[in-house]
Amino acid sequence: MGKINNNLVGGFSGQTGNMIGYMWRGKWYVRSKPKQYRDACTEQQVAQRSLFRNMVAFAGKAKYVLRLGLHQASLDNHITECNYFIRINKGCFSMEEGEFVVDYIDLVLSEGPVAPVAFKAVQLIDETTVRIGFDKNPEHRAVKPGDSVYLAGYSPEHDMFMLSAPFSRSSESVEMKFPSEWAGSQLHLWGFVCDGLGNASPDEYIGCGVLAL
Repeated sequence: MGKINNNLVGGFSGQTGNMIGYMWRGKWYVRSKPKQYRDACTEQQVAQRSLFRNMVAFAGKAKYVLRLGLHQASLDNHITECNYFIRINKGCFSMEEGEFVVDYIDLVLSEGPVAPVAFKAVQLIDETTVRIGFDKNPEHRAVKPGDSVYLAGYSPEHDMFMLSAPFSRSSESVEMKFPSEWAGSQLHLWGFVCDGLGNASPDEYIGCGVLAL
């Protein structure tokens, strides 16, 4: 690695011949281009890369959920919500015979100090609408008037997450309508609470079922 001194008029970025120019910590540097790059591409390496690509893609589909459920936790760890989600959920993802597998039950979509609610059984209002009652403060902890209860739903068939509208604790139930094409599809549901300051509660995996009466 060579440092460009002030006698040169500026630096350069990119490749020129066998030299690569770049800036680091406000100073320009040059280095020679590697002569050869070896990639063993073993079966284990290929599987690991495939697993990581799938984890990143899955996190991206949940980004609107994670912006609520993991916002403060990600700030505390100085990384994005998606990166924090991948860090804490590595054990929930695997590749089995080339297929991406998710442990939905142990998956963490939300964490934090906010008092949770206790969700009750799922009621199907119609083929694409669910309603779930909840005990608004089962742990008898301090709560704030602005706390909002959310549902998050994921359809493996459509490979898509959806987030409900916010409901207050005093409503004692939350309702969520899914797209008409989700009728007859498998659905995973989670619930969590957020306050007005960006903090969240631990999420609760409510269960898995089919959207059908």
